[in-house]
Amino acid sequence: MIISLECIKTVTDLKCHVLIMGDFNYPGINWSTLNADSGGSKFLKLVLDCYLDKHVHEPTRMKNILDRVLMNDLQLKDDVRITAPDHNVLI
Repeated sequence: MIISLECIKTVTDLKCHVLIMGDFNYPGINWSTLNADSGGSKFLKLVLDCYLDKHVHEPTRMKNILDRVLMNDLQLKDDVRITAPDHNVLI
């Protein structure tokens, strides 16, 4: 299922708890410096504007973090683990 950036924005505007999980193929985003290439800039801006907290901090595909768990509840603690660093299961 492909979800548009507008759909994510609409859901986060509802002021309820939101959990978004998926393979977001934006290898041009540097999550440490919050810089992005032209392909990832809209997604990065959306994540920042909607105050979505990122719960995956290790590469999931080679050196890139493509698989994401995003939440708007900043108080919720996470324990996301990667079973193998090449597009495998997030636990």
